[in-house]
Amino acid sequence: MNSENIEKYKNTFDEYDVTIPGYFKIQDLNTFTMFSSIQSEHNLIENAVEIGVYYGRGVVHLSNLDYKHVLGIDLFENQIENISQSGKCDENTYDEVLKYLNQYGISEKVELIKCNSMTINRDKLQNVSFFHIDGGHSYSESYSDLLICSNNAIDQSIISMDDMFNADWPDVSAATSQFLINNKKFRAILFSGNKIYLCRDDMYLFYKSEIVKYCDKNNIHMFDGHQIRFLNSNIIKI
Repeated sequence: MNSENIEKYKNTFDEYDVTIPGYFKIQDLNTFTMFSSIQSEHNLIENAVEIGVYYGRGVVHLSNLDYKHVLGIDLFENQIENISQSGKCDENTYDEVLKYLNQYGISEKVELIKCNSMTINRDKLQNVSFFHIDGGHSYSESYSDLLICSNNAIDQSIISMDDMFNADWPDVSAATSQFLINNKKFRAILFSGNKIYLCRDDMYLFYKSEIVKYCDKNNIHMFDGHQIRFLNSNIIKI
């Protein structure tokens, strides 16, 4: 983990600093760091994939964590395929991402691919222990990205779905809920910020225990009111 880069990068998350456009918040940065730390501690760290790069706030941070290789997938200027018109880019966005990676990340760890996630070569999705989905926000796009990630998941994979609680994008919540109803191999493990995090059912107790330990060790507040129940899972909220 490149702590020096991370501290420098955190300065761009000041509410008055819009160095890098986007919606990836400091809470997301901290939660991604937590999962990377847990996976590293238990020798579960592999590669990371982000669907929906936009200007790179997420992929920059992933590059500073312990993941061996980071793949970023985005339509970039090919917005004709952006059904929901979420996270619209232009012809300059790809170069902007490269600039931010060179400034705040580890660019040599990152591979950016201009394509629709539905057409990504499965060979690019090998040994991925962390997926971040922030692509198309229609029901069909969201559900498709969940299927792509779950079909290529390994035992320890975490799947992060953005905008689960964003009232502007209700299709994301609907698609994620239906995915969990249809696919019993995955369970929701964490709510944090505007994201929901999923893991394999047989890793649920492991991750739940490790998240609690990590939060206790790092003085991270966990929601301590009533238990949060979601589709037959007890969900941690931080």
